Amino acid sequence: MWHQVHNPIRRVAIKATIALIAASLFAATASQQVLPLTKQRSYNVMQVAQIDEAPSTIGIADSELYLSTSLAEINARLDLMQSLGVTNVRIMVPWAGVQPLHPDTPFGLGAPRWDQLDMVVNAAASRGMGILGVLNSTPMWASGSTPINGQPTNFDRFASFAKSVALRYGDKISAYEVWNEPNSIQFWNTLDPAAYTEMLKKTYTALKQAASQIGTDITVIGGVVGAGKTWPGLTMNPVDFVRKMYEAGADGYFDALSFHPYNFEWKFSVGENLPWKEGMPLYQLNKIRELMDSFLEEGEEQVKIWITEYGAPTNKVSEATQAAFVRDLIEFWQTMQGAGPIFLYTIKDWLNPPADNDEANLGIFRPDGTMKPVGQVIKELIAFLTKPPTDPGPGTGPGPGTGAGSGSTNPVAAFLKAISQAFTGMFKLGPNLFSAFGSIFTNLLGGLFGRKTTTAKTAAVSARTASAGVDVVQDPVDASDDAAEAIADGSADTTETSTGTTKAVQDVLSVLQVQEAAQPVVVDEVPVVDEVVVQEPVLEEPVVEAVTEEVAVEESTETVETVTDEVTDESAASEQVSSEAATTALTGDPELAVAESPVTAGPEVRKVAVPNLKARQALSTRSPRGPRHAVRANSDSGQGGSTPTRQRAAAGSAPGGDR
Repeated sequence: MWHQVHNPIRRVAIKATIALIAASLFAATASQQVLPLTKQRSYNVMQVAQIDEAPSTIGIADSELYLSTSLAEINARLDLMQSLGVTNVRIMVPWAGVQPLHPDTPFGLGAPRWDQLDMVVNAAASRGMGILGVLNSTPMWASGSTPINGQPTNFDRFASFAKSVALRYGDKISAYEVWNEPNSIQFWNTLDPAAYTEMLKKTYTALKQAASQIGTDITVIGGVVGAGKTWPGLTMNPVDFVRKMYEAGADGYFDALSFHPYNFEWKFSVGENLPWKEGMPLYQLNKIRELMDSFLEEGEEQVKIWITEYGAPTNKVSEATQAAFVRDLIEFWQTMQGAGPIFLYTIKDWLNPPADNDEANLGIFRPDGTMKPVGQVIKELIAFLTKPPTDPGPGTGPGPGTGAGSGSTNPVAAFLKAISQAFTGMFKLGPNLFSAFGSIFTNLLGGLFGRKTTTAKTAAVSARTASAGVDVVQDPVDASDDAAEAIADGSADTTETSTGTTKAVQDVLSVLQVQEAAQPVVVDEVPVVDEVVVQEPVLEEPVVEAVTEEVAVEESTETVETVTDEVTDESAASEQVSSEAATTALTGDPELAVAESPVTAGPEVRKVAVPNLKARQALSTRSPRGPRHAVRANSDSGQGGSTPTRQRAAAGSAPGGDR
């Protein structure tokens, strides 16, 4: 009788299994044909010696590297930079230092002298640092007037020198500035924007040719103008200088423009509402941006503006004010459109800095190597701004998964995928259910005929895994083993009824259910182990990340308050910077900023725009650019105000110098 019933059931089961397999294979194959491919979000990995052009990039401009007398001194200065988290450096590439004598000088004396520059470039490149080179300084033989700051008589020779530098160092130097502050007679004795533009165009072309030869991209940066007003014969305000550059055809011959917003009396974020705003760096920068954008064609991206020098000398302001000025610049810079990297000037004060020399006192470190408060500000902001992204965010491709966009749903694909998943679950469910019922039935019979129910634990686990669709049954932890064995050993009567056996199985299931409820916490605890103290649901990772950022903000705020407390008594009345205003940019609450001037009789109180640092988490990478075509050149320029002059003459130092 049993044999007769078993064969039909077996035949039906076999046929049903074959049908299920066929349907599952069809659904899986069809879904692959109609489901769109998922595009995963990928991140660009920065190459060695590559400068990230995001505004969160903070580097150091250090002219003294080229003037260092030994490799040990160079490494010591680079060590100080890296102790702050700095990975990019701006160095001098002085034509007068590399080729001080005419190339035709007899006995080979006119050959280029690369030793010093090799030492600097190789030392920085060996650390994986990005290098920005400043091409400047005219040799005596190439100048029609004075050396160093004299306008070259032959721009082709200068362009040839620039190309030779690019070919020699390849991708070790990824960006070049063409000259330094040509709107000041201290560095460009003719103050002629048209002549500078002619040299820029030739140099741009030569550097791009070198980039093509070595198979890499080179960013060419033009302008390199300093903030300030026009003093006839001495300086030209940067707005007029850049406007005349465009009038001379500069558009399309630089990949970025650089600016030096020095002002030792007012913070960078202050300047739009002052009576003498025409002379303030922020006002001038906004005018330059308007001018540059007026030459953009439809759909063309903004040309970035880099800050390649900025600082405040501690012979003019207190160390606390220096720290506050630098913090203000970095934080406000994150809110500006088309903003590029920042390079702060400089890493260390001169050995015996004269009290009347501003440049000698611009260092982040004192002559003895101890750090000024500004160093801690830089370190904290670099750590905050360069945190790697933890979530790639929404992508551009359709389909599920990380990096997928919100493309339209394919109903046919969704139906076939659902069928495939259902059949897969059924295949997983069936064997486990049979195993679970078989184990329970065996245990029941064992209890009736005097066998110990040692497999009750396995039966419970099989039932649990069957309902979850698990392929392989894993042994529970030792706690459930002990519970099952205790129940089994406690069955003194070998002829226990089925009711007693069922009760034992239920007790084991109760223990295992408690364990099962705890298991998801164990599984999910690994990726969020550091977030328990937040007291938020474990799976709400975005909320936890936001809280983590706020904690980092609070630590930065406390540091600023410590820095502010270090204001010296002599300058407390006029130079102490409010810690509440320094905290504004990170907390997101607008506050009143007090900018105190040693010249004015009282402080200037105004509302400062609140920068949003959280909006600058994504990395931006450079793509090769070609010449752009001008549309029009029409912008107003302003002049007025004042800016301090830096008193170190380039001609009085060793060959070359960008300061």
